[in-house]
Amino acid sequence: MGDDAATVEQLRAELVAARQRETALVAENVRLAAERAEALEQQTATAEVLRAIASAPTSLDTVLDMLVASAARLTRADEAALLKIEGSTLPVIASTGGIRWPGE
Repeated sequence: MGDDAATVEQLRAELVAARQRETALVAENVRLAAERAEALEQQTATAEVLRAIASAPTSLDTVLDMLVASAARLTRADEAALLKIEGSTLPVIASTGGIRWPGE
């Protein structure tokens, strides 16, 4: 009967080790899925900006608006803006729409 108890304990230990490996694999799969989703989001944003450039090569405003919108989405920001240094002022030259500086 001692051999049976040892065999049961060995099987339990193997089961625990197998469950630990499975848990580690699940965690790795979740991490990889998140990385894949982030990479896809970045590629999509890049493609949108390139489409804007291709469709309106002479419209800098269109391209900058698309760039700012993509940056806001990628950083999960509620709002985003692109400012231009002009002497002592910082006018907004592109934004997601809700950002305005006093005096604008």
